[in-house]
Amino acid sequence: MSKTRELLTAALISGAVLGLAACGGPTSGTIRTRAADQASSFPASAQALAASTLSGFTGQKPPFQTIAYKTTLNVADTATDSGQTDSTEPVFTFTFEGEFTATTIPAPHTTRLASMPTGKYAVVTISQTTGEVRTFGVGDHAPDTAALGIGAPLSITSNAQSD
Repeated sequence: MSKTRELLTAALISGAVLGLAACGGPTSGTIRTRAADQASSFPASAQALAASTLSGFTGQKPPFQTIAYKTTLNVADTATDSGQTDSTEPVFTFTFEGEFTATTIPAPHTTRLASMPTGKYAVVTISQTTGEVRTFGVGDHAPDTAALGIGAPLSITSNAQSD
């Protein structure tokens, strides 16, 4: 095969691979599969608890669109400005985007607030070990999701826990 023909063949193969990926071929299918695998690693009970926590504090009802992350409490607290902890407890962190007003805040925090928090972002962090809500927050600053790692987009349609 001539040099020109080899270069032309290589260019055509490269173009075909790029075109296949751009049209939803195997490359993007692999990405979709990884996202689906990642999403299935979040228990329904943790998703439901995140939804019921958000509903309980803001009065909003599902469905909710969220990005969920598996991380540790100290990383989640730093990424979401929830405070500082040295705990390496494994947690699920659910981030929500929308318009939120925290209508219910547990005492004694309410005595220190001039008004209820509002914002475009809400975050619920749940212990992977105990299943308890570790943090909840509403604010105008987006969480540092790069620090949280790879997230899984989820649609939570109910507060019902069904693991």
